Amino acid sequence: MSEGISQNRMLLYIMIVCALPVFYAIYHFNVNDTRVGRLLTRLDMVQQSAILQEQKLAPNRAAQAAFRDAARDYLDKNVENINLLEPEVAMTEKFLTNATVAPDPRLTARWDALKKNTIQFAEGTVETYPYFKEVPETLTKPVEVDDRDIQKILSRIEGIPIDRYEPGPNRPQLIFTDFKLDHKITPKQGSVYSLSMKLIKREYL
Repeated sequence: MSEGISQNRMLLYIMIVCALPVFYAIYHFNVNDTRVGRLLTRLDMVQQSAILQEQKLAPNRAAQAAFRDAARDYLDKNVENINLLEPEVAMTEKFLTNATVAPDPRLTARWDALKKNTIQFAEGTVETYPYFKEVPETLTKPVEVDDRDIQKILSRIEGIPIDRYEPGPNRPQLIFTDFKLDHKITPKQGSVYSLSMKLIKREYL
């Protein structure tokens, strides 16, 4: 009986020893399979991240292409040079240069105000980002404008035709951060508004 038990045990030991390589191979297969799965998951995450990054960069690249030839002095040449309240300026000058009309102090004071009524921007602190920089542009003082002036200013800043007014060439990306109009009662000259505004000028690097 004891001899039979020994043989059975010996057979069991032999089977266990023979099975160990199989179990070892299965164990390593599962470990490697888990590693491969983790690696594939990580690669998928990297791919998704790259796709998202590309989607985020696409608008910047499109804007960069659109404003590649933007003029740095666009505001100087196309907005600050707008002659405001031209009909009133012409009428006031006509009265002042008419020798048959007695001088009017109020008209002279208005003429002085009209000559100072010019658009002037002041640059703020430049903020630099990876693909562009932003320059705050603030109107140094409110200006008086009429309906035609408003259309002309908006056309040149927004970059779209408005009525007969067209934007200037090589416009940079300009973003309004503030645009305020206050209506002034001036029955003789028609509708006149006090305008104040702030912009962001974005320049792509």
